Amino acid sequence: MTIPNQAPDSSVPGYLQGSPEAAVPGQQPTGEPMEDYLQQFVAGVSGLDGTKVLQAYQAEPPNLPDLDTDWAAMTINNSALPDGGLYIAVVHHPEGEGSDEIQRHEEFEVRVTFYGPNSANYATNFRDGLAIWQNFSALRMGGMALVSVAMLRHVPELIKQTWVNRSDTTFTIRRFTQRFYPVLNLLSAQARVQTDSVSQYKVDVKVDPPTE
Repeated sequence: MTIPNQAPDSSVPGYLQGSPEAAVPGQQPTGEPMEDYLQQFVAGVSGLDGTKVLQAYQAEPPNLPDLDTDWAAMTINNSALPDGGLYIAVVHHPEGEGSDEIQRHEEFEVRVTFYGPNSANYATNFRDGLAIWQNFSALRMGGMALVSVAMLRHVPELIKQTWVNRSDTTFTIRRFTQRFYPVLNLLSAQARVQTDSVSQYKVDVKVDPPTE
């Protein structure tokens, strides 16, 4: 469904839509690409086979692995803006017809739940592996940085009338994002100037276009 009152650029009244661009090489778009990247990251650091790290809350949930199988479920649990989202930069680029760039940081809390007889071992291996530069540098390759890791929680879960070992942990990542809006350069304007003698006169202001 098309959102009403869309504007192609700032020369027309209406809503402007931004176009995101990767702030750093390798950065994954929010959604499935980012989830897939983090899924492989969890598998690599924990030591689980990549096919044993599943996305939680899938539209068509797959069959659960056997009770004696070690596996994990991953989901991006929460997203937030550091410092209450107050620190945001709006940068105007005069090149061409002009555009505005929005710069900000965002954080994601990723929850990983390990199941199986060796779930606690895989969970601690993942937690400790996050301290190794060669491991968390994989996040940087995807345009993300590790902020914090939460404590492990060992909470057995009843599955198919059987208690299964389960260990939960969360880790928080942060990344820099940018989005561009078609806000054109100001080429001219009209204004009225009022002096102390209360007289008014009209002023036309013209702005020279940016030089290439």
